[in-house]
Amino acid sequence: MAQTLRLLGKPVLVSHETDTPIEANPKGFLDIQEIRDQGLTPEIRRKYSGQLGHSAYKILLKPFSNEESDHWHWLRETSPILFLTYRHPLEQILSHHAIFRKEKSGTKEFFIHITQSLKNWETTFRQFSSAIQKKCPELCSNIHLMNYRDAIEDTQMFVNKVAAVSGLKPTPSQFKAAYDNVDMSLYRFNYSHIKSQYKSWYAKFPCSDIYEHLKEDPKAIWEYEVE
Repeated sequence: MAQTLRLLGKPVLVSHETDTPIEANPKGFLDIQEIRDQGLTPEIRRKYSGQLGHSAYKILLKPFSNEESDHWHWLRETSPILFLTYRHPLEQILSHHAIFRKEKSGTKEFFIHITQSLKNWETTFRQFSSAIQKKCPELCSNIHLMNYRDAIEDTQMFVNKVAAVSGLKPTPSQFKAAYDNVDMSLYRFNYSHIKSQYKSWYAKFPCSDIYEHLKEDPKAIWEYEVE
């Protein structure tokens, strides 16, 4: 997403220091680790005060969804546009495991990691939905869910939507650069090719129904508050 935004002409906050292995994305990750992992803390807002208002940046859902954070007042004042990217839960978890984890498939440890991650996928979405509606409901209309699979299956539609939502007016060459930047080799796990055993695990978790619902109606995210 960050690469797409930058290629379309949006300034992106980026650091060359990252803890993410280069094999995860040979084209590089465009983020700043302290913003990504900590969110919009007072220290972060002071440090990047001249850039947050007009630049794109990445924040993980966990720090963003912290209801105790003091960033909610800032979000109400600034009313930023937010892209919430999501992916098929099982594809996402297996891809993440292949890069970051060491448990071998077929082991008890692998089963525990995958199933716990499937549970966490649901929890993360529920926490996000609850936090927004409780702390900053006026931000709901600024949040745009973007399915990773759309970038793969209909790249032009995906890129055009990013540009339109962001209020950008890219040149034809910028559009082309963004279209061409999508790297199919990074789509490491396609659900149709995943082992049936893993699919049977996936089918037992609510995240499978939530994902299908979100595909049909992204606004359904507001139905999934913490129970």
